[in-house]
Amino acid sequence: MRSFLSVLSTLLLIALLAAGVYALDLYRHGHNDAAVWPALAALAAVVLWLTFLPAFIASWREHPNCGAIFLLTLFLGWTLLGWVAALVWACIRLRADAVSNPAMRSEPSLGPPYY
Repeated sequence: MRSFLSVLSTLLLIALLAAGVYALDLYRHGHNDAAVWPALAALAAVVLWLTFLPAFIASWREHPNCGAIFLLTLFLGWTLLGWVAALVWACIRLRADAVSNPAMRSEPSLGPPYY
C-alpha cells in the first residue's frame, strides 16, 4: 500500500509541476488570464513541498530528531546547504536501540526526571 501511495504522490507531483511550468510559459508570453493563476499556485505548492521534503521524510521514518530537522528545514531550507544537510540527516540509518529505547533518543529535556 505504501508503494502505491508513493507512486500516486509522485505522479501528482509531476502533474502539478507540469501545470506550473505551463503556466509560467503562458505568463511570460503575455497571457494574464484567470487560468494562469491556479497553475502558478500549483507550482508554488510543488516548490513548498520540495522545500519541506526532508521534514516529510523524517516524519515518515519516525526519526527521533524530526522536530529539529523540521526547524533546520524551516530556517535554512531555502539555502542549498541547509536543505541538503536536513535531507542527509533525515535519511541516515537509525540505530535499532536508539529507536526502541526512548531514553536513548537525543530529544532535549528540561533536566533530570523527578520521581
